Amino acid sequence: MQRVVQRKLFRLERTETFPFRYHFRSLGVFERFLRTVWKESVVQPSVYRRLLKAQRRSPNGHVVVIEPLRLNVLRKRNPM
Repeated sequence: MQRVVQRKLFRLERTETFPFRYHFRSLGVFERFLRTVWKESVVQPSVYRRLLKAQRRSPNGHVVVIEPLRLNVLRKRNPM
């Protein structure tokens, strides 16, 4: 995005940031998601232990991940 704005191909009109929620029906589904989609993401061992402990206490509980998501609205510039 930065490159096309710097080259003046597009103009940044607006940026919005909002919480985005991912719902996983189990810790196993969350782990598969990490291995296949968020390949560079790492869950710290201490956090993983807490997730395992929470899953043992609530085996039917879901995993919800909330992260900030930034949406950029760009407008194509007219060629001169």
